[in-house]
Amino acid sequence: MSDVLDEHEQGEKVRKWLHENGSSILIGLALGAAAILGVGKYQEMRGARYAEASDKYVALTEAIEKKDDAAIKALSDSMRTTYAKSPYSVLAAIDESARLTADGKLDDAAKALAFARDNSGTMPELGQLAAIRLARLQLAQDKPDDALKSIAGVTNKGYQALAAEIRGDALFAQKKYKEAQAAYDDSLTHFDATSPRRTIVEMKRDDLATIAEGT
Repeated sequence: MSDVLDEHEQGEKVRKWLHENGSSILIGLALGAAAILGVGKYQEMRGARYAEASDKYVALTEAIEKKDDAAIKALSDSMRTTYAKSPYSVLAAIDESARLTADGKLDDAAKALAFARDNSGTMPELGQLAAIRLARLQLAQDKPDDALKSIAGVTNKGYQALAAEIRGDALFAQKKYKEAQAAYDDSLTHFDATSPRRTIVEMKRDDLATIAEGT
């Protein structure tokens, strides 16, 4: 199986992992913190907090399914302010960004993704997923410089192909055609031969070939 997944697949993979391992995460946190602070102190400071964050995220997903905008906003705001360092708050911000993007609120969507990128804590995969999505959004806003900065820290193997493709798109927007072509070539080295995304990147690279030769 290819190590390369698109953003949706990566997000669903993380959600499934959290669902299946949420209890293990809490137990591991409890054991580690209990050794330092004592079981009672940990339960007071962290255990209940992570459980609450999980419950809030479940409530948020239900609100999204029901399209309850008021509940979505309230729960999203609560998770960012009260549970900022939990993986659930990061997932909530990523989900919120998708809703805001669909509503055309691109600046707010970018803020949500920036929050997710900067608060991923012990799950850097989530932060890099947010960085990828933020860079795509910045390209849609005609901000290639910002897009390049957003993907600069993406090192996860599963995201290398996407990051290189975005780098190519940003460089193309900057009219740096030869560099863009090289970025697309780099992207193709990471995509599986059967990936549908590979065909798209090949088309971008081939379309650039003539332009790059003339520069």
